[in-house]
Amino acid sequence: MIMYAVFLVIPFLLYIKIKSINKKSVLFFSMFLLWLFSSLRDGTIGADYPVYIYYFKQIAVYKTAYFREKGYVLFNYLISLISTHYIVLAGFINAMFFVPLYYYIHKNVDKKYWGLALFLFVANPYMYVQTSFNILRQCCASGILLFAAESLKKNKKILFVIWVLLASQFHRSALGAFTLLLITHVHWTRKKWFIVAIVSFLLSILPIQMIINYVALFFGYGGYTTFEASLLNNPAYILLISFYVFVLCRHYNALFTSSSEKFFIDIFMFTSCFLLFAIRNDAFYRVRIIFSLIALPAVPIIFNNRKKYKSFGIYGLIYSQLYLLYNVGFYCSYILYLFFTNKTNYVPFRFFF
Repeated sequence: MIMYAVFLVIPFLLYIKIKSINKKSVLFFSMFLLWLFSSLRDGTIGADYPVYIYYFKQIAVYKTAYFREKGYVLFNYLISLISTHYIVLAGFINAMFFVPLYYYIHKNVDKKYWGLALFLFVANPYMYVQTSFNILRQCCASGILLFAAESLKKNKKILFVIWVLLASQFHRSALGAFTLLLITHVHWTRKKWFIVAIVSFLLSILPIQMIINYVALFFGYGGYTTFEASLLNNPAYILLISFYVFVLCRHYNALFTSSSEKFFIDIFMFTSCFLLFAIRNDAFYRVRIIFSLIALPAVPIIFNNRKKYKSFGIYGLIYSQLYLLYNVGFYCSYILYLFFTNKTNYVPFRFFF
């Protein structure tokens, strides 16, 4: 349990006021620690990790596995040429994720908010714990998709398509990133986001299992169509998130000051609305992780702009404080849930040594 507390404390390293160490160095060191801890974990830490280790050793011998994503298989084989120890596997896979993430935060987040961005990354256990501990194929794909998002922001659509197709060779869910073409090329207004929010709310309460089945099959999640809904799929949480989304819609015009900021805000708006649908099935919640990572710069943008617009006013201050409190509560609740339900593939955290 102590290590999970350490993970949450690491982002605050970015707020250390030491003149001899610049924030860029601290950002690098903080992310290096997160990479190191997730890479040096025991082979039992992560629900799917033991299976990935098994197939890694199979690939080392037979150069193939049942995975349809051959990019992941090839990557595993290349790693096995260096070593067949699972620590080497974890190190390289996590590097495929953390290197792009470092570049993405450094490039798109104001340095005074680097600590906030990293805190949001760690505090969402699906972004740090699940991505780097458990869903290894999607971990690789997520790193590549951060490069794809950067290309799309620069309006390099062909390069964006290439990145997405490459990411899909590590996990097919990456194809969902093509949704970004629609999100970022629609002229979004407050009224349009209100409509999307209403539709999302209806999808969260109506019986739509057939739709879930078809979409899950398309993205290669056919085996997940019978999965239970997330623990978050309850009336209280749905109402809380719905209120939060409608507040964002109400103050949408005050959330950004430029087209580059609007790029991330629109992705964040979609990600927030999609949450209401994603909690209906764990497979879709996994897909949402991708959008959450891409939308990571949005919250620092909102935190910065809340001080500039009177229309956001007191809501901006309340939003920022409650949002941080929500993330701390969510992270602590998640870890405590793992502890009290005896999920030994996560708690207690164990190093390989």
